[in-house]
Amino acid sequence: MVPGGVPVDRKFSHGREISLAEAKQALKIPGVLGLGEVFSWTKVTKRDPKTMKMLSTMLENDCVINGHTAGVSGKN
Repeated sequence: MVPGGVPVDRKFSHGREISLAEAKQALKIPGVLGLGEVFSWTKVTKRDPKTMKMLSTMLENDCVINGHTAGVSGKN
């Protein structure tokens, strides 16, 4: 699986995001099935443009998208 970032959430470290170009390149590697855990579910619910482009690219390539929504409740 292609990680969404290294590390996934900038709140926890000074990592960096995996770019769309890097993700597309990684999809060419045998055995890569799609996008690893999308931890930033708030970016999905708020329809963040970069996040949505990454997700749509994965779907267009018939990839698996793993999600992570621990603690989600209510309408927000």
